[in-house]
Order: sequence, then structure tokens, then C-alpha cells
Amino acid sequence: MPRLNTQGLSINYTEVGQPREAADTLCLLHCSTSSNGQWRALWERLQDRYRVLAPDLLGYGDTSEWSGTDDGLIRAEGDLVRALTEDLGSYHLLGHSYGGASALRLALEEPHRLKSLTLIEPIAIFLLDPEKDAGPYRLLRGIAEIYRSEVARGNPDVGITHYFDYWNGDGAFAAAHPRTREYARSTAIKCYHEFDAIFDTVNKPAPLSQLTMPVHILRGADTQPPAHRITTMLAEALPHAKVTEIAGAGHMSPITHATPVNDAVETFLDAL
Repeated sequence: MPRLNTQGLSINYTEVGQPREAADTLCLLHCSTSSNGQWRALWERLQDRYRVLAPDLLGYGDTSEWSGTDDGLIRAEGDLVRALTEDLGSYHLLGHSYGGASALRLALEEPHRLKSLTLIEPIAIFLLDPEKDAGPYRLLRGIAEIYRSEVARGNPDVGITHYFDYWNGDGAFAAAHPRTREYARSTAIKCYHEFDAIFDTVNKPAPLSQLTMPVHILRGADTQPPAHRITTMLAEALPHAKVTEIAGAGHMSPITHATPVNDAVETFLDAL
């Protein structure tokens, strides 16, 4: 896989598909406790029409660890994307969960550069009002506090199990492949910092009305309340956006329901 060295970081990414001069570029951002391999089926489907870039986000896969402050983390993920796309006038951006929160923040910073934005349940808790959206806010705040406190105490499996099972179903972490469990442990500190960054209101730099590019919002029909509330907020603020609900899916739909998710992504992009 190619690598890009920038600002003291080594970024690992996959590049497939058409030459830069011959097709639009699509950049894919994965969720927490994952890597760019999450998107393999999607990039294989789209590579005949697009140039696809799929980086490992900071601290995942073979990309460098993040050594800055929590409030700068999502902005640093945006800088990673900027480094990969700096030779482009515009491109398409897609993100899931934490990758979706990172994509949303980047889109709000430089909306003029995006040909389209696809958000699959972005966990952009910084959009929520702790009082008006108290239910979903407190749900995820509780998960974050348990995760961070247990990781800080040296009990990562307790925090990981609580977080992993919330998004994947009871018993999911215990039933996961040993490699998955070990990867969750080895990336626990990165996820620890993400849980702070997604709550930080400094990461809410502009009103959602700035998102004038074509926007596609996807969510699982059976997802959890925080993800449902955030996607509803986005749909209400962006009446021009396309909204797709994936039947039978939860928060991890790009993995558990990859075919209908990829169908929806492909249909949206083809219609542009």
C-alpha cells in the first residue's frame, strides 16, 4: 500500500481505480476500532468509475499514532485527508461513525472542495445540545465515561466490552474473533481520545447550512438513539439531502449490511 509522510506523520492508505486525471476521486473514512479494509467491497465495486482513496485514520492500521491534544484530534484527521487530496480541486467524501464525524467537520471547514458528502451515522456528538438532546447525549456520555475510566485504570476489556456491545449487540465483544478483540485492545488509547473529541464543541465550526453540496445520510433502521438523533438533526437541517434507511441494520451497517449500504452509496453517486 502507498504511504504519505506529512507533518511528522506516516499515513497508510489504499488507492485503487482510475487515474486522477480520468475520474473523480472518492475518499473513504472508516469507523473507530477499524481500518481502511472496512471499505474493500465498496472500492472494488466503484473502482471502474472512480479513483478511490481509503486511508487508515490516525492510530489505526499502519498510520502513525496521534500525539496531540484531544480537541485537535478530529481536525488532525481532516488534515490527513487534506494531505491526500491537496492536488485536487474537488472530491467526494464519505465517512462512517467516527469517520463520519471527521468527514462532517472537514466538510464544514471547506465545503467548497466537496463534490458530495456521504455520512453514515456520524457520531458528531458536538452537534447535540446536552439539555435539549439530553437522552441520546447522556447515553453516549455514559458509555464514553465508562470506557475512558476503565482504560485509564488499566482495565481496557471492561470499557471495550461496554462500548463494543452497545453498538454491536450484547455479547458481541466476547463473541468477536480473537484478532478483533486484540485490535480493539491495541487501539484502545486512540478510541479513548476519540471519545473526548466527539463531545468537544470546539469541533462545531460552522452552521450546517454551509453544507450546500449534495449530501447523502444513511442510518440503520434499528440503530441506537444517539446515531438516530444526529442523523435526524442532519436531515432536518439539510432538507435537500437524500436520506436512506437500511432495513434490519444497526450502527455497523457498512459491515453487517454491506450490500444494501453499498447499493445505496453507488445509486447516490451515479445520480450526481
